[in-house]
Amino acid sequence: MGPGQGVAALIFHPSLAVAYGVTMGPEGRLFSWRQIDAELSTLVDIPSFGTIPCHLAVDPRGEFLVITNYGTGSITVFPLGPDGRPGPPAWLQTLTGRGPNAERQAHSHTHYAAFVDDDLLLITDLGGDTVAAFQLDRSTGRLTMINESRMPAGSGPRHLAFLSDDRVAISGELDNTAILGRLDRSSAAIEVLSVAPSSWRSEIRDDVTSSKASDIVGDPAGLYIANRGYNTVSAFTVQDDNLIPVDEYRVGSWPQHLDLQITELLVACQESDEVTVWDRNPDGSLTFNRGIPVTRPAWLTRTAN
Repeated sequence: MGPGQGVAALIFHPSLAVAYGVTMGPEGRLFSWRQIDAELSTLVDIPSFGTIPCHLAVDPRGEFLVITNYGTGSITVFPLGPDGRPGPPAWLQTLTGRGPNAERQAHSHTHYAAFVDDDLLLITDLGGDTVAAFQLDRSTGRLTMINESRMPAGSGPRHLAFLSDDRVAISGELDNTAILGRLDRSSAAIEVLSVAPSSWRSEIRDDVTSSKASDIVGDPAGLYIANRGYNTVSAFTVQDDNLIPVDEYRVGSWPQHLDLQITELLVACQESDEVTVWDRNPDGSLTFNRGIPVTRPAWLTRTAN
């Protein structure tokens, strides 16, 4: 990467010691690295074929890589070779949504990509207030939209997390909410079950005029959403298709990304140059463990085995 470039999102291939990352900018870039011991060597540095790429996903078979280009509201699909190296794009698609927030939702802003299974892909559209479902044609790499689920108007769906019983949790960046839904696998539609504020403890959060919900992660033991600006992480449990608040915690400045582990939650606090580590308790609450100095952390991922 060149001077001033930073990784906006980073993932590993499901079966190879190969990593992929994107950098945000007027001309987005896709990078691929091979992991050798503790070092990464660059395989490719190519355009993302869209502007401001912010997330990427690899299908469970490790044959295709998908990038969401926030600026152009588009999706790029790259085939992956047997060694994990991305080839020329197989498919480029631009969404056409819009929402009530004139400043942030004048057009689609694709944000997060997640494979439900080998062929079913979900894409959050912050600009269009939707979660779009696509079928991947494995013979060509092309995508076919099979459903487009409406989220609350003005919510700006950013990230999503898969929970048990086909439930999904979605962060609403623009209205600072956590959205709980259920995925119908036969139609790929998401039914909104409940919506809750992503922050509610004004006495512990930073005194700012606005905040932006960012990452959301969860498992059967708890659900966690980060609030940039308020600089908190909120904890929930899910009971009878409802989001039940547990507590909210000051975690560091600008919590950009979360990494959920069985016994810990790691928080990448970009503006305070640290990753804060929190112990998870049986009731879903958190206890501060330690801080790790890291220069402007933006994304957390686990290395290949």
